[in-house]
Amino acid sequence: MNRILLYVLLTSLLISSQKLLSEEFNQTNPDNQNIVLNSDSSELDGKTGVFKHCGNATLTQPGLSLIADCLTGKKAPDGSYEFIAAQGNPARLIQTSLVKNEMLTVYANLIEYQVPNQQFNIIKNAELKIVSNNVDSVEIKSNSIQLENKVPDARNIIASGKPLKIEIIKLGTTDLKATAEKLQFNTKTSELELSQDVVAHLALGQISAGVFKYNSETKISSFKKSDDQQVEIIQKKKE
Repeated sequence: MNRILLYVLLTSLLISSQKLLSEEFNQTNPDNQNIVLNSDSSELDGKTGVFKHCGNATLTQPGLSLIADCLTGKKAPDGSYEFIAAQGNPARLIQTSLVKNEMLTVYANLIEYQVPNQQFNIIKNAELKIVSNNVDSVEIKSNSIQLENKVPDARNIIASGKPLKIEIIKLGTTDLKATAEKLQFNTKTSELELSQDVVAHLALGQISAGVFKYNSETKISSFKKSDDQQVEIIQKKKE
């Protein structure tokens, strides 16, 4: 192969790798915040660091956008952001990752962004959806969702509500549809745990239980009763 052509190819690959690493670094490193706020009006208390941006308020950060009616929060003495709260009807969070090849979208009346530890508290009419590879998705609806992004290659989700709903789609087909009162889900391991008044719909049928665990990659599930709820399995009838 021509040496000049080989050099160009290797240089292109190196630049692409650096861009991907830079995107993931910017999303997970609190010392490299790169946050930009825009709005129709803004207020800042120079002594306390408390600020308020209202009217078409937006926050942009590499791989992340927050859109709200108002953005309020606090800056540290060194100028870095400690937390930012997005209020709207609804407020919206969009987070993309070329490394994980996925897009996360959140809607809620209140989205609290704990900037240093990359954690989001999503409150009231909360809806979260993760789409990966353009075909697989996880959608969660509840009163409250906690989203942890500190680990670069995984998201940890904790949710609660009555009822709480989750739907997992694999290759365009519903893999699991369930309701419960509490949820824990890890996007890296694909491990899901539902508890309290669980009703889960799988290919084999409907399962009611106190605690239900499921892995959408291995398709392994386990369930057990609670003090006030027995396990019930209703198999689907063969068509």
